[in-house]
Amino acid sequence: MARVVDARGHSVPGQTVAWRSTDPGIASVDSAARLSSATSGHATLVASSGDLTAELPLEVYPVPATITLLAGDRQHAPAGHRLPGTVKAQVVSRGGRPMAGVPVRFGVTEAAGRVDRGSDTSDVGGIVQAGWTLGARPGRQRITLGVDGDSSIATAVVADADPVPENTRISLRGEMPSGRVGEALPAAVGIRVVDSAGAPVADVPVAWDADGGGSIADDAPRTDSLGEAAARWTLGPRSGTQQAHAQVGSSRAIPRFALRAAALPGPAATLVPVRKGPVRGEAGLVLGAPVELRVNDRAGNPVPAVPIAVRPSGGSASLRAPATDSAGRVAVTWTLGPAAGTQRLTASAQGVDRPLEITAHARAGRADKATFEGLPASAPAGRQLAQPVAVIVTDAYGNGVAGTLVAFTSRSGKLTPGRARTDSTGRAAVRWVLGPAAGDQQVEATVKESGLRATGRVPAVTAGKRKTASFRLRPAP
Repeated sequence: MARVVDARGHSVPGQTVAWRSTDPGIASVDSAARLSSATSGHATLVASSGDLTAELPLEVYPVPATITLLAGDRQHAPAGHRLPGTVKAQVVSRGGRPMAGVPVRFGVTEAAGRVDRGSDTSDVGGIVQAGWTLGARPGRQRITLGVDGDSSIATAVVADADPVPENTRISLRGEMPSGRVGEALPAAVGIRVVDSAGAPVADVPVAWDADGGGSIADDAPRTDSLGEAAARWTLGPRSGTQQAHAQVGSSRAIPRFALRAAALPGPAATLVPVRKGPVRGEAGLVLGAPVELRVNDRAGNPVPAVPIAVRPSGGSASLRAPATDSAGRVAVTWTLGPAAGTQRLTASAQGVDRPLEITAHARAGRADKATFEGLPASAPAGRQLAQPVAVIVTDAYGNGVAGTLVAFTSRSGKLTPGRARTDSTGRAAVRWVLGPAAGDQQVEATVKESGLRATGRVPAVTAGKRKTASFRLRPAP
């Protein structure tokens, strides 16, 4: 405020006063004598009224507005150790310019360790900095940076003091959990972190991960006031023991803590054979090895204690146990029916929609009988029979025995070839040229593997004469 006075110092009313600044780039003043500054520096304010003038020296200096953190926040180091990077901040004026020469204090509590210096004065770039050694207690620690004389201009720096192995104890909260594969465990899993004296270690970060295709998500990212942390665990698809891990603090300092859960199989979904190769056996006999079946859930895990029922198309079948064992398996003793060829066993499991059908190939048993067939009532002597001489080799159930070697002999005429193997129906055949003499001519067949023999006769006649053919069986010596 300016006023005009006379020589005796009395105010002269009604006079107009005009204002100006000698350097408007530093400060300017309007007609109402309102002053504003653009930057720091020196200027002069001039007041004039008519021929009268007055000058007022003016020094403009900047006022700190903010402390901007440039580096050092969110670091971590073992408790009691120095952080790897320095804490660095910049003091800025209201106009956004760095301010030099501003004293800044570093506020540190006893629990937060210590800094290299209690205060620093900003350099030409407005920068202050200091190193920080963390306190001995794990968890989040903080310091503050504030401008001396103005408590409103301050900022905080936070760091994590990681637990150290020699002073950290981690334990499972509760018993080993269990649940079905692919589902979340009924309750959260948790750990408790304490120091060597048993005191809870609070506010320490905990990271979780799960193996075997499972997933795990924390309830909170840090231990609570009791030193505890919990997470929700969804098991992977495989039954058995599954594993998850909790990383307390830094992995460079503390090894991961392993948690285990018993993953139980889901409901029965499929019934499958343990061995998928062909099933073969001898008609009328027990298969050499039991037929093993397994019940799986939808993920392919074996399911125990599932009742099983079996029904064969021929013969008989029995279960060694009425339900699947701990490996989800059951063994079936199958006695094949007497007929050679394809036989089937139908198995069903409680809770499984589709029954399982096992196919077995029943082969004929050992040769038990050999019979000539198709011998003519008579034939011309010295001529080849119109049809081959055939022997049918069968087992005790009348099934044709395939692939067995039969030797043919005759004292009359000629057999071509002298040996033949039975076909799939048990039939072996050769050509026979009868001898030249009239009368009964004999052919003999010997089954080489068993020594079983059969004898057949054909009456050989001259022109105009016929006789009835006959044959007989002669047991092997």
